[in-house]
Amino acid sequence: MTISGASKINPPQSTHSTSAAKRIIIVDDDTQVRTLFRDLLTQHGYEVHEADGAPAALQAMENTHFDLVISDAQMPGVPGVALLREIKRMQYGVPVVVVSGVVEEALTAECIQAGASNVITKPV
Repeated sequence: MTISGASKINPPQSTHSTSAAKRIIIVDDDTQVRTLFRDLLTQHGYEVHEADGAPAALQAMENTHFDLVISDAQMPGVPGVALLREIKRMQYGVPVVVVSGVVEEALTAECIQAGASNVITKPV
């Protein structure tokens, strides 16, 4: 899997030298996908957390505010759209990018309606 346009990712902007890096959580049951996103984003100065599914993501969100969520649309157990709705309930303003290996107009529409900032397809 490759990420096209990876060089276009801008590092977080800080107005204070003591401020923390932007926090991003990657939610995906595929370890390779999480590792790919983690490696790319940490190289650009982001603080990256990982969750292998909905329960771990929701637990992390109870204790930590995230500036962005990148979530797989289809994971075992809890559908990605259900996770998206719960994320928006817990941290309403957080942007959520949904990543899907399957291109379905209905899924894309449902994710956007549920509050996703964007839906992108794998490989990214």
